[in-house]
Amino acid sequence: MSEFDKFIKYGETRGCSYVELKEIILSNTVIQTVNNDVKKLNSNDDKVYAARVLYKGSFGLAYSNKSNWKDLVDKAIESARAIKKNLQIKEAVPLKKLIKTKVKIDPSEINLKEKKERIINLGERKKYPKICSLQKIYQEALRNYSITNSYGQYFNWKDSKIAFYSDAYSKEGTEQENFLKRFMNHAGFEIMERGEEIVNSSMDMAQKLLKAEHTEGGNFPIIADQELGGVFTHEAVGHATEADLVLQNVSVLKNQLGKKIANSKVNIIDDGTKKTYGWLPYDDEGIKASPTNLIKKGNLINYLQSLETASIMNVEPTGNGRAQFLSSMIIPRMTTTYIENGDDKFEEMVSSIKKGYYLKGTKGGVVNTQRGEFLFNSTYGYYIENGEIKNLVKGPSLMGNIMEILPKISMVGKDLEIQNGGHCGKCGQTVAVSDGSPHIKIDSAKVGGQK
Repeated sequence: MSEFDKFIKYGETRGCSYVELKEIILSNTVIQTVNNDVKKLNSNDDKVYAARVLYKGSFGLAYSNKSNWKDLVDKAIESARAIKKNLQIKEAVPLKKLIKTKVKIDPSEINLKEKKERIINLGERKKYPKICSLQKIYQEALRNYSITNSYGQYFNWKDSKIAFYSDAYSKEGTEQENFLKRFMNHAGFEIMERGEEIVNSSMDMAQKLLKAEHTEGGNFPIIADQELGGVFTHEAVGHATEADLVLQNVSVLKNQLGKKIANSKVNIIDDGTKKTYGWLPYDDEGIKASPTNLIKKGNLINYLQSLETASIMNVEPTGNGRAQFLSSMIIPRMTTTYIENGDDKFEEMVSSIKKGYYLKGTKGGVVNTQRGEFLFNSTYGYYIENGEIKNLVKGPSLMGNIMEILPKISMVGKDLEIQNGGHCGKCGQTVAVSDGSPHIKIDSAKVGGQK
Protein backbone atom coordinates (compact mmCIF):
# COMPACT_ATOMS: atom_id res chain seq x y z
CA MET A 1 0.00 0.00 0.00
CA SER A 2 1.43 3.37 -1.04
CA GLU A 3 1.49 6.43 1.21
CA PHE A 4 -1.36 7.91 -0.82
CA ASP A 5 -3.47 4.74 -0.53
CA LYS A 6 -2.92 4.71 3.24
CA PHE A 7 -4.40 8.16 3.73
CA ILE A 8 -7.19 7.61 1.21
CA LYS A 9 -8.22 4.59 3.30
CA TYR A 10 -7.94 6.73 6.42
CA GLY A 11 -10.37 9.26 4.96
CA GLU A 12 -12.79 6.50 4.00
CA THR A 13 -12.71 5.05 7.55
CA ARG A 14 -13.69 8.53 8.78
CA GLY A 15 -16.82 8.40 6.62
CA CYS A 16 -15.70 9.98 3.35
CA SER A 17 -17.29 8.53 0.22
CA TYR A 18 -14.47 10.01 -1.87
CA VAL A 19 -10.91 11.16 -1.09
CA GLU A 20 -8.60 12.99 -3.46
CA LEU A 21 -4.94 13.79 -2.71
CA LYS A 22 -2.88 16.20 -4.81
CA GLU A 23 0.64 17.56 -4.91
CA ILE A 24 2.29 20.09 -7.14
CA ILE A 25 5.91 21.18 -7.49
CA LEU A 26 6.21 24.53 -9.27
CA SER A 27 9.00 26.58 -10.80
CA ASN A 28 8.03 29.98 -12.20
CA THR A 29 10.17 32.51 -14.10
CA VAL A 30 9.20 36.00 -15.27
CA ILE A 31 11.34 38.38 -17.34
CA GLN A 32 9.97 41.81 -18.23
CA THR A 33 11.84 44.41 -20.24
CA VAL A 34 10.87 47.93 -21.33
CA ASN A 35 13.07 49.09 -24.20
CA ASN A 36 16.48 47.76 -23.08
CA ASP A 37 15.82 48.01 -19.36
CA VAL A 38 14.98 44.96 -17.26
CA LYS A 39 11.96 45.80 -15.10
CA LYS A 40 11.35 42.36 -13.63
CA LEU A 41 13.60 39.32 -13.33
CA ASN A 42 12.65 36.61 -10.89
CA SER A 43 12.42 32.89 -10.51
CA ASN A 44 10.85 30.99 -7.63
CA ASP A 45 9.94 27.46 -6.60
CA ASP A 46 7.01 26.20 -4.56
CA LYS A 47 5.41 23.00 -3.31
CA VAL A 48 1.74 22.64 -2.38
CA TYR A 49 -0.25 19.66 -1.09
CA ALA A 50 -4.02 19.33 -0.88
CA ALA A 51 -6.77 16.93 0.17
CA ARG A 52 -10.34 17.13 -1.06
CA VAL A 53 -13.05 14.85 0.32
CA LEU A 54 -16.72 14.17 -0.26
CA TYR A 55 -18.13 13.85 3.22
CA LYS A 56 -21.86 13.36 3.83
CA GLY A 57 -22.70 14.85 0.43
CA SER A 58 -20.42 17.91 0.60
CA PHE A 59 -16.95 18.61 -0.74
CA GLY A 60 -14.31 19.86 1.68
CA LEU A 61 -10.82 21.13 0.87
CA ALA A 62 -7.58 21.64 2.80
CA TYR A 63 -4.11 22.59 1.57
CA SER A 64 -0.63 23.24 2.91
CA ASN A 65 3.02 23.55 1.91
CA LYS A 66 3.67 20.47 4.05
CA SER A 67 2.71 16.90 3.11
CA ASN A 68 0.96 16.04 6.37
CA TRP A 69 -1.76 14.01 4.67
CA LYS A 70 -3.60 12.89 7.82
CA ASP A 71 -3.92 16.48 8.99
CA LEU A 72 -5.05 17.60 5.52
CA VAL A 73 -7.74 14.90 5.35
CA ASP A 74 -8.99 15.84 8.85
CA LYS A 75 -9.15 19.53 7.93
CA ALA A 76 -10.91 18.76 4.63
CA ILE A 77 -13.57 16.82 6.57
CA GLU A 78 -14.05 19.77 8.91
CA SER A 79 -14.40 22.03 5.87
CA ALA A 80 -17.10 19.73 4.44
CA ARG A 81 -19.03 19.73 7.74
CA ALA A 82 -19.70 23.46 7.29
CA ILE A 83 -21.46 22.86 3.95
CA LYS A 84 -24.86 21.21 3.59
CA LYS A 85 -25.28 19.57 0.20
CA ASN A 86 -26.36 16.19 -1.09
CA LEU A 87 -23.86 15.40 -3.81
CA GLN A 88 -23.35 11.92 -5.23
CA ILE A 89 -20.56 11.55 -7.78
CA LYS A 90 -20.23 8.69 -10.22
CA GLU A 91 -17.35 6.28 -9.71
CA ALA A 92 -14.58 6.55 -12.30
CA VAL A 93 -12.58 3.78 -13.97
CA PRO A 94 -9.22 3.01 -12.23
CA LEU A 95 -6.18 4.16 -14.19
CA LYS A 96 -2.54 5.11 -13.99
CA LYS A 97 -1.49 7.82 -16.41
CA LEU A 98 1.88 9.50 -16.73
CA ILE A 99 2.06 12.47 -19.11
CA LYS A 100 5.06 14.57 -20.01
CA THR A 101 4.85 17.66 -22.19
CA LYS A 102 7.15 17.27 -25.18
CA VAL A 103 9.87 19.90 -25.38
CA LYS A 104 12.74 20.40 -27.82
CA ILE A 105 14.70 22.73 -25.56
CA ASP A 106 14.31 22.17 -21.81
CA PRO A 107 13.88 25.63 -20.19
CA SER A 108 15.47 24.40 -16.96
CA GLU A 109 18.76 23.85 -18.81
CA ILE A 110 19.06 27.52 -19.81
CA ASN A 111 20.17 29.93 -17.11
CA LEU A 112 18.33 33.11 -16.23
CA LYS A 113 21.06 35.39 -17.61
CA GLU A 114 20.96 33.75 -21.03
CA LYS A 115 17.15 34.00 -21.15
CA LYS A 116 17.32 37.68 -20.20
CA GLU A 117 19.86 38.47 -22.93
CA ARG A 118 17.78 36.63 -25.50
CA ILE A 119 14.65 38.64 -24.61
CA ILE A 120 16.47 42.00 -24.60
CA ASN A 121 17.96 41.48 -28.05
CA LEU A 122 14.73 40.52 -29.81
CA GLY A 123 13.39 42.92 -32.45
CA GLU A 124 14.78 45.18 -35.19
CA ARG A 125 13.93 48.46 -33.52
CA LYS A 126 15.75 50.63 -36.11
CA LYS A 127 13.30 49.55 -38.82
CA TYR A 128 10.40 51.09 -36.93
CA PRO A 129 11.26 54.75 -36.15
CA LYS A 130 7.77 55.61 -34.88
CA ILE A 131 8.04 53.15 -31.98
CA CYS A 132 8.51 55.09 -28.74
CA SER A 133 8.32 52.21 -26.28
CA LEU A 134 8.59 48.43 -26.46
CA GLN A 135 7.65 46.05 -23.67
CA LYS A 136 8.48 42.34 -23.75
CA ILE A 137 7.35 39.75 -21.19
CA TYR A 138 8.53 36.15 -20.91
CA GLN A 139 6.70 33.78 -18.56
CA GLU A 140 7.73 30.21 -17.80
CA ALA A 141 5.85 27.72 -15.63
CA LEU A 142 7.32 24.26 -14.99
CA ARG A 143 5.27 21.94 -12.84
CA ASN A 144 5.00 18.36 -11.68
CA TYR A 145 1.35 17.71 -10.82
CA SER A 146 -0.15 14.54 -9.32
CA ILE A 147 -3.67 13.44 -8.42
CA THR A 148 -4.59 10.24 -6.56
CA ASN A 149 -8.15 9.34 -5.54
CA SER A 150 -10.47 6.74 -4.04
CA TYR A 151 -11.29 5.23 -7.41
CA GLY A 152 -7.79 3.91 -7.98
CA GLN A 153 -6.84 6.72 -10.31
CA TYR A 154 -3.33 8.13 -10.44
CA PHE A 155 -2.46 10.94 -12.82
CA ASN A 156 0.92 12.67 -13.08
CA TRP A 157 1.73 15.49 -15.49
CA LYS A 158 5.21 16.91 -15.93
CA ASP A 159 4.44 20.10 -17.77
CA SER A 160 6.30 23.02 -19.34
CA LYS A 161 4.28 26.09 -20.27
CA ILE A 162 5.80 29.17 -21.95
CA ALA A 163 4.21 32.54 -22.80
CA PHE A 164 5.74 35.50 -24.61
CA TYR A 165 4.23 38.97 -25.15
CA SER A 166 5.43 41.95 -27.16
CA ASP A 167 3.60 45.26 -26.66
CA ALA A 168 4.74 48.08 -28.95
CA TYR A 169 3.77 51.75 -28.56
CA SER A 170 4.01 54.19 -31.48
CA LYS A 171 3.78 57.97 -31.66
CA GLU A 172 3.62 60.61 -34.39
CA GLY A 173 2.66 64.12 -33.44
CA THR A 174 -0.38 63.86 -31.21
CA GLU A 175 -1.30 60.38 -32.50
CA GLN A 176 -0.44 57.40 -30.28
CA GLU A 177 -1.16 53.71 -30.81
CA ASN A 178 -0.13 50.36 -29.43
CA PHE A 179 -0.28 46.77 -30.60
CA LEU A 180 0.10 43.64 -28.48
CA LYS A 181 1.29 40.39 -30.02
CA ARG A 182 1.61 37.18 -28.04
CA PHE A 183 2.37 33.50 -28.36
CA MET A 184 2.11 30.74 -25.76
CA ASN A 185 1.88 26.97 -25.55
CA HIS A 186 2.75 23.85 -23.61
CA ALA A 187 6.28 23.59 -24.97
CA GLY A 188 9.93 24.29 -24.21
CA PHE A 189 12.19 27.27 -24.81
CA GLU A 190 12.03 26.51 -28.54
CA ILE A 191 8.89 28.65 -28.52
CA MET A 192 11.23 31.66 -28.49
CA GLU A 193 12.34 30.80 -32.02
CA ARG A 194 9.28 32.88 -32.94
CA GLY A 195 10.31 35.71 -30.65
CA GLU A 196 11.85 37.91 -33.36
CA GLU A 197 8.78 37.55 -35.57
CA ILE A 198 6.42 38.40 -32.71
CA VAL A 199 8.33 41.53 -31.66
CA ASN A 200 8.71 42.85 -35.20
CA SER A 201 5.07 42.14 -35.96
CA SER A 202 3.91 44.12 -32.92
CA MET A 203 6.08 47.11 -33.88
CA ASP A 204 5.00 46.97 -37.53
CA MET A 205 1.28 47.01 -36.72
CA ALA A 206 1.63 49.69 -34.02
CA GLN A 207 3.30 51.92 -36.60
CA LYS A 208 0.72 51.20 -39.33
CA LEU A 209 -2.16 52.08 -37.01
CA LEU A 210 -0.90 55.66 -36.81
CA LYS A 211 -2.12 56.15 -40.38
CA ALA A 212 -5.39 54.23 -39.97
CA GLU A 213 -8.77 55.97 -40.13
CA HIS A 214 -11.23 55.86 -37.25
CA THR A 215 -14.12 53.42 -37.55
CA GLU A 216 -17.61 54.66 -38.39
CA GLY A 217 -20.11 53.43 -35.83
CA GLY A 218 -23.46 51.90 -36.72
CA ASN A 219 -25.14 48.65 -37.72
CA PHE A 220 -23.22 46.82 -40.44
CA PRO A 221 -22.61 43.35 -41.79
CA ILE A 222 -19.22 42.26 -40.52
CA ILE A 223 -16.65 39.53 -41.02
CA ALA A 224 -14.80 38.44 -37.89
CA ASP A 225 -11.36 36.91 -38.31
CA GLN A 226 -10.29 33.75 -36.51
CA GLU A 227 -9.05 35.58 -33.43
CA LEU A 228 -12.10 37.78 -32.91
CA GLY A 229 -14.40 34.88 -33.78
CA GLY A 230 -12.59 32.75 -31.21
CA VAL A 231 -12.93 35.37 -28.49
CA PHE A 232 -16.63 35.74 -29.30
CA THR A 233 -16.98 31.95 -29.00
CA HIS A 234 -15.17 31.90 -25.65
CA GLU A 235 -16.66 34.97 -24.01
CA ALA A 236 -20.17 35.19 -25.37
CA VAL A 237 -20.97 31.48 -25.75
CA GLY A 238 -18.46 29.46 -23.69
CA HIS A 239 -19.00 31.22 -20.37
CA ALA A 240 -22.77 31.00 -20.75
CA THR A 241 -22.47 27.20 -21.04
CA GLU A 242 -20.51 26.76 -17.79
CA ALA A 243 -22.87 24.77 -15.60
CA ASP A 244 -22.24 26.66 -12.35
CA LEU A 245 -23.41 29.90 -13.97
CA VAL A 246 -26.47 28.07 -15.30
CA LEU A 247 -27.25 26.74 -11.81
CA GLN A 248 -26.80 30.22 -10.32
CA ASN A 249 -29.35 31.62 -12.81
CA VAL A 250 -26.77 33.97 -14.30
CA SER A 251 -26.64 32.46 -17.80
CA VAL A 252 -28.87 33.47 -20.69
CA LEU A 253 -28.60 29.83 -21.84
CA LYS A 254 -30.42 28.43 -18.82
CA ASN A 255 -33.38 26.27 -19.95
CA GLN A 256 -32.11 26.39 -23.55
CA LEU A 257 -30.83 22.79 -23.86
CA GLY A 258 -32.18 21.16 -26.99
CA LYS A 259 -33.31 24.48 -28.44
CA LYS A 260 -32.12 26.12 -31.64
CA ILE A 261 -30.19 29.23 -30.66
CA ALA A 262 -27.90 29.74 -33.68
CA ASN A 263 -27.77 29.40 -37.44
CA SER A 264 -27.62 25.74 -38.49
CA LYS A 265 -24.11 26.33 -39.82
CA VAL A 266 -22.78 26.95 -36.30
CA ASN A 267 -21.08 24.10 -34.42
CA ILE A 268 -19.16 24.92 -31.22
CA ILE A 269 -16.90 22.52 -29.31
CA ASP A 270 -14.83 22.65 -26.14
CA ASP A 271 -11.94 20.18 -26.32
CA GLY A 272 -9.20 19.73 -23.72
CA THR A 273 -7.38 17.19 -25.91
CA LYS A 274 -6.20 19.89 -28.35
CA LYS A 275 -2.45 20.53 -28.00
CA THR A 276 -2.89 24.25 -27.44
CA TYR A 277 -2.34 26.53 -24.45
CA GLY A 278 -5.73 25.28 -23.22
CA TRP A 279 -4.58 21.63 -23.34
CA LEU A 280 -5.89 19.70 -20.32
CA PRO A 281 -5.44 15.93 -20.74
CA TYR A 282 -7.14 15.32 -17.37
CA ASP A 283 -8.97 17.98 -15.42
CA ASP A 284 -8.31 18.87 -11.78
CA GLU A 285 -10.68 16.11 -10.69
CA GLY A 286 -8.95 13.37 -12.69
CA ILE A 287 -11.61 13.29 -15.43
CA LYS A 288 -10.18 12.54 -18.87
CA ALA A 289 -10.54 15.29 -21.46
CA SER A 290 -12.76 14.69 -24.49
CA PRO A 291 -14.51 16.90 -27.05
CA THR A 292 -17.76 18.34 -25.72
CA ASN A 293 -20.23 19.54 -28.33
CA LEU A 294 -21.88 22.68 -27.00
CA ILE A 295 -23.79 23.78 -30.09
CA LYS A 296 -24.50 21.35 -32.93
CA LYS A 297 -26.22 22.54 -36.11
CA GLY A 298 -27.37 25.58 -34.20
CA ASN A 299 -28.84 23.61 -31.28
CA LEU A 300 -27.54 23.90 -27.71
CA ILE A 301 -26.85 20.34 -26.57
CA ASN A 302 -24.48 20.47 -23.57
CA TYR A 303 -23.17 22.50 -20.67
CA LEU A 304 -19.61 22.29 -19.32
CA GLN A 305 -19.53 20.26 -16.10
CA SER A 306 -17.44 19.60 -13.01
CA LEU A 307 -18.12 16.62 -10.72
CA GLU A 308 -20.28 18.81 -8.48
CA THR A 309 -22.41 20.41 -11.18
CA ALA A 310 -22.75 17.07 -12.99
CA SER A 311 -24.06 15.54 -9.75
CA ILE A 312 -26.62 18.32 -9.31
CA MET A 313 -27.78 18.10 -12.95
CA ASN A 314 -27.59 14.27 -12.98
CA VAL A 315 -25.37 14.14 -16.07
CA GLU A 316 -21.84 12.95 -16.84
CA PRO A 317 -18.89 15.25 -16.00
CA THR A 318 -17.24 16.69 -19.12
CA GLY A 319 -13.65 17.05 -17.85
CA ASN A 320 -13.97 20.80 -17.24
CA GLY A 321 -13.47 20.90 -13.46
CA ARG A 322 -10.59 23.36 -13.01
CA ALA A 323 -8.89 25.44 -10.32
CA GLN A 324 -6.05 27.95 -10.55
CA PHE A 325 -4.35 26.71 -7.39
CA LEU A 326 -4.70 23.65 -5.17
CA SER A 327 -6.17 26.07 -2.64
CA SER A 328 -8.92 27.13 -5.08
CA MET A 329 -12.42 25.76 -5.42
CA ILE A 330 -12.92 23.59 -8.50
CA ILE A 331 -15.50 25.04 -10.89
CA PRO A 332 -16.47 24.44 -14.54
CA ARG A 333 -14.05 26.21 -16.90
CA MET A 334 -13.35 26.10 -20.61
CA THR A 335 -10.23 24.55 -22.18
CA THR A 336 -10.01 25.07 -25.95
CA THR A 337 -13.30 26.38 -27.31
CA TYR A 338 -13.90 26.92 -31.02
CA ILE A 339 -16.32 27.09 -33.91
CA GLU A 340 -15.90 24.16 -36.30
CA ASN A 341 -15.12 24.66 -39.96
CA GLY A 342 -17.98 25.38 -42.32
CA ASP A 343 -18.14 25.37 -46.12
CA ASP A 344 -18.00 29.06 -47.03
CA LYS A 345 -15.10 30.88 -48.67
CA PHE A 346 -13.64 34.09 -47.27
CA GLU A 347 -13.79 35.70 -50.73
CA GLU A 348 -17.53 34.96 -50.92
CA MET A 349 -18.07 36.64 -47.56
CA VAL A 350 -16.28 39.79 -48.71
CA SER A 351 -18.09 39.92 -52.07
CA SER A 352 -21.47 39.62 -50.32
CA ILE A 353 -21.00 42.89 -48.39
CA LYS A 354 -21.90 46.23 -49.95
CA LYS A 355 -20.88 48.30 -46.93
CA GLY A 356 -19.40 46.81 -43.79
CA TYR A 357 -16.25 45.80 -41.94
CA TYR A 358 -13.68 43.06 -41.70
CA LEU A 359 -12.68 43.06 -38.00
CA LYS A 360 -9.42 41.48 -36.81
CA GLY A 361 -8.01 40.57 -33.43
CA THR A 362 -9.14 41.59 -29.98
CA LYS A 363 -8.12 43.97 -27.24
CA GLY A 364 -10.43 42.41 -24.67
CA GLY A 365 -14.00 43.08 -23.71
CA VAL A 366 -16.81 42.31 -21.30
CA VAL A 367 -19.77 39.95 -21.27
CA ASN A 368 -22.85 39.74 -19.07
CA THR A 369 -23.85 36.07 -19.20
CA GLN A 370 -27.13 36.70 -17.39
CA ARG A 371 -28.43 39.18 -19.95
CA GLY A 372 -26.39 37.77 -22.83
CA GLU A 373 -24.84 41.13 -23.64
CA PHE A 374 -21.26 41.53 -24.83
CA LEU A 375 -18.81 44.18 -26.00
CA PHE A 376 -15.45 43.34 -27.60
CA ASN A 377 -12.81 45.78 -28.72
CA SER A 378 -11.29 44.65 -31.99
CA THR A 379 -7.60 45.39 -32.52
CA TYR A 380 -8.16 46.83 -35.99
CA GLY A 381 -10.12 46.22 -39.15
CA TYR A 382 -10.74 47.08 -42.78
CA TYR A 383 -13.64 48.90 -44.40
CA ILE A 384 -15.47 46.83 -47.02
CA GLU A 385 -17.20 48.59 -49.89
CA ASN A 386 -18.99 46.95 -52.83
CA GLY A 387 -17.40 43.57 -52.11
CA GLU A 388 -13.84 44.85 -51.81
CA ILE A 389 -11.55 45.29 -48.81
CA LYS A 390 -10.53 48.95 -48.59
CA ASN A 391 -8.73 51.07 -46.01
CA LEU A 392 -7.33 50.13 -42.60
CA VAL A 393 -9.43 51.31 -39.64
CA LYS A 394 -8.68 51.52 -35.93
CA GLY A 395 -10.73 51.51 -32.75
CA PRO A 396 -13.63 49.27 -33.85
CA SER A 397 -15.75 47.47 -31.29
CA LEU A 398 -18.41 44.78 -31.65
CA MET A 399 -21.41 44.72 -29.36
CA GLY A 400 -24.73 42.95 -29.11
CA ASN A 401 -26.71 40.17 -27.49
CA ILE A 402 -25.75 36.49 -27.78
CA MET A 403 -29.28 35.34 -28.58
CA GLU A 404 -29.66 37.95 -31.33
CA ILE A 405 -26.22 37.55 -32.91
CA LEU A 406 -25.96 33.74 -33.07
CA PRO A 407 -28.83 33.39 -35.61
CA LYS A 408 -27.23 36.14 -37.73
CA ILE A 409 -24.03 34.16 -38.35
CA SER A 410 -24.88 33.40 -41.96
CA MET A 411 -21.51 32.19 -43.29
CA VAL A 412 -18.83 30.03 -41.66
CA GLY A 413 -15.48 29.64 -43.36
CA LYS A 414 -13.31 26.56 -43.75
CA ASP A 415 -10.10 28.14 -42.45
CA LEU A 416 -10.26 27.36 -38.72
CA GLU A 417 -7.36 28.66 -36.66
CA ILE A 418 -7.07 28.02 -32.94
CA GLN A 419 -5.28 30.93 -31.29
CA ASN A 420 -2.14 30.42 -29.24
CA GLY A 421 -4.05 31.14 -26.07
CA GLY A 422 -4.49 33.39 -23.12
CA HIS A 423 -5.64 33.52 -19.52
CA CYS A 424 -9.31 33.51 -18.55
CA GLY A 425 -10.51 35.02 -15.28
CA LYS A 426 -13.58 33.87 -13.37
CA CYS A 427 -14.48 33.91 -9.68
CA GLY A 428 -11.07 35.33 -8.83
CA GLN A 429 -9.26 32.48 -10.59
CA THR A 430 -7.21 32.55 -13.78
CA VAL A 431 -6.61 29.49 -15.97
CA ALA A 432 -4.95 28.88 -19.33
CA VAL A 433 -7.33 28.62 -22.30
CA SER A 434 -7.37 28.78 -26.08
CA ASP A 435 -10.10 29.60 -28.55
CA GLY A 436 -10.58 29.73 -32.28
CA SER A 437 -12.85 30.00 -35.26
CA PRO A 438 -12.87 30.12 -39.03
CA HIS A 439 -13.78 33.46 -40.57
CA ILE A 440 -17.47 34.10 -39.87
CA LYS A 441 -19.92 36.56 -41.38
CA ILE A 442 -22.56 38.21 -39.21
CA ASP A 443 -25.34 39.76 -41.32
CA SER A 444 -25.92 42.70 -38.99
CA ALA A 445 -24.02 43.76 -35.89
CA LYS A 446 -23.55 46.94 -33.92
CA VAL A 447 -20.07 48.33 -34.57
CA GLY A 448 -18.72 51.03 -32.30
CA GLY A 449 -16.34 53.69 -33.59
CA GLN A 450 -15.18 57.26 -33.16
CA LYS A 451 -16.28 58.54 -36.56
